[in-house]
Amino acid sequence: MVTIPKHVDDPPQLLIWSLDEFIIMMGFSVIGALWNMLLPGLIVGMALGKLFRKMQEGALPGLLFHMFWYAGVVSMKGRIPIGLVREVYE
Repeated sequence: MVTIPKHVDDPPQLLIWSLDEFIIMMGFSVIGALWNMLLPGLIVGMALGKLFRKMQEGALPGLLFHMFWYAGVVSMKGRIPIGLVREVYE
């Protein structure tokens, strides 16, 4: 079952996957395509995406972005709105 985000600070979604899962699946699919092994890359990407989803259910939402932020790969400034703000004007 796919949950639809109900709050502003929920992780972004792409189709039926959270953006974290999609990055993992597409990353392994691209690596598989570069090595001329697209089908194994897709299978490994789907399996790791599903494993990440199960791991994420008991953990912090947006776990992958938090790990990237901790490693200094990305900045979260401007990506995730402040959860305490009740009205957003654009």
